[in-house]
Amino acid sequence: MHSVKIVAFEGQQASDILQVRHAVFTEEQGIDAELDFDGQDQAAIHALAIQGGRALATGRILNDGHIGRIAVRKDCRQLGLGAEVVMSLVDAARQQHYGRVYLGSQKYAVAFLSKTGVLGIRRVLYGGGNRTPVHGNALIAVTTACSFTH
Repeated sequence: MHSVKIVAFEGQQASDILQVRHAVFTEEQGIDAELDFDGQDQAAIHALAIQGGRALATGRILNDGHIGRIAVRKDCRQLGLGAEVVMSLVDAARQQHYGRVYLGSQKYAVAFLSKTGVLGIRRVLYGGGNRTPVHGNALIAVTTACSFTH
C-alpha cells in the first residue's frame, strides 16, 4: 500500500522528489531540467507518495498558494496518486492558513484536475494567453483556484 506524506525538501525525501520529477518532466516530457529546478524547492511544502521505498508521485505548494510540479511516474498513473498529492497539498495549505490555492496546468490535465473536486476551473487559456509556455508542448491551459474560509 502506498502513502502520501507532506515532507521537507531535504535528505532522502529531496532525492526521491528529484527522481520522480526528472523521470516525468525531463526524461518523459523533454523539459529542460534547469526549467524544472527553479530554486524554490527549499521554501516549498512537498507531498510525496511512496510504496515499498519507491517514490511514485510528488508535488509542491509555494507560500503564495501556488500548487505545481505535480508528477506521477508513468507506470503509476490511473491510480489516483495525482489527486492524492493535490489533496494533501490543499490540506497542508489549510493547516498553514493560506487564504487560497491555485495552479496552472497543461491542457491534457484539465480532466484530472476536475476529478479532484476541490479546485474549480476559473479560466482556460488556449494558445499564448498572457502566459509564456515552458516549452512548445506545455502551454498553460487552465487556471484553477479555491479559497478557504477560516
